Amino acid sequence: MPRTAAGTTAEASSVILAAQFWKPQTKISGIYVRSFPTKLQDGSVSECHQFLCAKPEVIEIPTNEKGRVDFKNGKATKVDKFAVGALTGIEMALDAVKVNAPWFRQFELRDKVTFTCTGVQAGQNGNSDMPEFLIEVER
Repeated sequence: MPRTAAGTTAEASSVILAAQFWKPQTKISGIYVRSFPTKLQDGSVSECHQFLCAKPEVIEIPTNEKGRVDFKNGKATKVDKFAVGALTGIEMALDAVKVNAPWFRQFELRDKVTFTCTGVQAGQNGNSDMPEFLIEVER
């Protein structure tokens, strides 16, 4: 008997938690699903990582009609998936995880990952504020 598989666009989509979302002590855990490239406003490409919400199981975030996070005009939307990436603080914390845990090179399917915003560093020279993170990976 042949094997079959299916997937939907809705299963693959999720909100990307931008810098404005993260406030000190914000803590979210998720189960790693996949990584994907995303195009930034300056045209460069960066990697995002998608997770199913674990704790809390649902988060509420303002999104616009395109499903993007919008803190100015967005409507409160409950989501059970989120993506992170393309933030300097996330990339720096992931680099530290790699140094501190030789077994970790990249996320793997079903990793439980907890993101805790430990603070926000004020932007300098016209740069935006940078959330800082503690990232914990359980495999």
